[in-house]
Amino acid sequence: MSDKFQLLLKQIRFPEDHDAFKEIKDGSIETVKLFKSKRQWFFVFSFPSVLSYESFGLFDSLLHSSFNSLGAKASFEIRLVSTACNDSLLGDYFSYALDSLKSVTLFYLFFILKSKG
Repeated sequence: MSDKFQLLLKQIRFPEDHDAFKEIKDGSIETVKLFKSKRQWFFVFSFPSVLSYESFGLFDSLLHSSFNSLGAKASFEIRLVSTACNDSLLGDYFSYALDSLKSVTLFYLFFILKSKG
């Protein structure tokens, strides 16, 4: 585990005694971009393989809530050494992607309707 990634896990209070830690601990931070004026951080993480959906969900939730509590926003990209996964895992991530698109689509629809009205 890279030192920067280990520090991030501590900062977001990722529980070391959680089963997900076994997967997460092998990650690293490739790059970080900070947009100071917008208080936004963009991370590029690397993992050896696809995280279980539960591990990803916990990491995603802790990362966002930690930065939100500081009045900042965090977003990220994940790069993988191996992309092999089973159909069930693929289905979990597909559902996540659809839910994310629904949120974005509803936001833009609301914005468009409000600007016309």
